[in-house]
Amino acid sequence: MHSNRTVAFRRTVMTGGAVVFLLAWTFVGCWKRQLEYPSVSSDKNEKPGVRVLLFDKVKNCTLKSAAGFVITDGQSNASAHFISENTSVSVSIANGQIAIGKTSFSGEILVTPDKHYVMAINDNHYRGSFRIILSGDRSSLMVINVLDIEAYLAGVVGAEMPSYWDAEALKTQAVAARTYCLYIAKRFGTKRQWDVRATQANQVYRGLAAERATVIDAVRQTEGMVLLCTHENGARGIFPTYYSSTCGGHTENSRNVFGDSFEPLRGVDCPYCKRIARKSYITWPVFEISIAEASSKLTEKYSSLKRLKTVIAIEETDVSQNGPIRRINRVKIIGKDSASDWIRGEDLRLTLDPTGMKMKSTACRIEKKNGKFRFHSGTGFGHGVGMCQYGALGQARHGTSFEKILSYYYPGSWLVKGY
Repeated sequence: MHSNRTVAFRRTVMTGGAVVFLLAWTFVGCWKRQLEYPSVSSDKNEKPGVRVLLFDKVKNCTLKSAAGFVITDGQSNASAHFISENTSVSVSIANGQIAIGKTSFSGEILVTPDKHYVMAINDNHYRGSFRIILSGDRSSLMVINVLDIEAYLAGVVGAEMPSYWDAEALKTQAVAARTYCLYIAKRFGTKRQWDVRATQANQVYRGLAAERATVIDAVRQTEGMVLLCTHENGARGIFPTYYSSTCGGHTENSRNVFGDSFEPLRGVDCPYCKRIARKSYITWPVFEISIAEASSKLTEKYSSLKRLKTVIAIEETDVSQNGPIRRINRVKIIGKDSASDWIRGEDLRLTLDPTGMKMKSTACRIEKKNGKFRFHSGTGFGHGVGMCQYGALGQARHGTSFEKILSYYYPGSWLVKGY
């Protein structure tokens, strides 16, 4: 540990009610030191930490905290104390460094709120601390929220499932989201500076904006609970507990959608969602996109498709049929010179419609007509693997416990207290 010797001190005042903050540089402990993060849990047992990628490749962002915050430089280990009086402080890039006001930092900083471990990044409030990292070419910033997993889940459950839904349904969401997060962190987190994205690419995370009493209660009542299964190699462990809004009648085998294989993810019949889900989720209207736009989106996103130059056709090559649900699992992309390649159906869906709100699923049919690709006869909302959220709600409304709902959608799994 270094001594708390003061290196520099400066007061900066910006007129017009903009910002008043105080900087004091001090040598503090090791950059890798263990930090304590907030928790919405019912006790103080040690919990796993999560690194959530909030923003990537941004030029600037703003910080705000009612009680002020401390910035620790990743290179020098020096710290600066900011008192922002609940007014935004701008973070940008200047001369290849991270700039806050007239003060520059190295390629990485740690931002820690003074009290309550809550602060705003771009006016969105989050718990925990934050790492802001300058890209290798020093042209953009990456913002990562670091907090304990129970606090993280409080910002996920209410973003992935309406907070007014039945308590048992919210508990299923808490367990599924917790297990999924830990699995993704274990599998991919060691190879990168973050564990999960804050978007639907992993799980939607909105921080305090998603927190409600019902959500926090569901997280607390399932604290530490995760699902395990026996893997193909015989080992027992967590698995990716995928979930989606509305399966439409039958969940899908994960192998067909994501390429992985787990016993609890082979798909089950689901009559529950059709009884209560929105009609627009059970059947959705035709999604059309011009051949030219589809070609541009596909060749821009996938380097393997660039050689096709212009896409002229999309053909179904792998389709699964589970009761009434017919899903396109893989498609052949054909270029004007007859060159071709293939991509997964779910990748096609989210490339042509990144929002996922128009082409709601791959349970549909494809045709080419009048210079457009038409996706019609659509059923369900989402990829359809794992737990059907509307199905979980349907079961919860009939008095089924969250434990039984989870065992239904993830057959062959079992619930344990992980910590």
